[in-house]
Amino acid sequence: MYGKARFFIKANRKLIQFIVLFILFFFLGQMAYDVGQPVIKRYIIPVGINQVSSKIINIITPQEKTSVEGEMLRSGNFSLRVAIGCDGFEALLILVAGIIAFSYLGWRNKFLGVLIGSIVIHLVNLSRIVALYYTSKYRPSMFDLMHVYIGQTFIILIGCLFFLFWIAKFAKTE
Repeated sequence: MYGKARFFIKANRKLIQFIVLFILFFFLGQMAYDVGQPVIKRYIIPVGINQVSSKIINIITPQEKTSVEGEMLRSGNFSLRVAIGCDGFEALLILVAGIIAFSYLGWRNKFLGVLIGSIVIHLVNLSRIVALYYTSKYRPSMFDLMHVYIGQTFIILIGCLFFLFWIAKFAKTE
């Protein structure tokens, strides 16, 4: 039995290395995310997410006249709270951990993958917030479905698809 385990480890060394590094980088990213929450709550959510989402909504439907007050995205008597966890960072952490842990990418391609992937995740998250705004305001009975299941699954799926695209395009093969 020991020989089979040893053979399995030797045959799958790169995969095991990827998994261990992925878990390590995801854990470190999660710790950094936890430490950075005051900055995220004070600057990234109000400015980087809510202000931009408000502008998008006001372009799509000017009659909404949305405005931002901290974590709140408002339109008349209606408001949507964008809180920690609604910022897309979990999907971003999964993507970044995967790219950095993937040994067949050079550092330049890892850096570019993280940079471009961050932009993609942010744009997808903005579209998710805008969709949640309209869902919450006009179809509140569907909000939980959109927020918990569709929105979160969609952003993680996009992150995974970007990862697969990135490694297919830029990975070095041995």
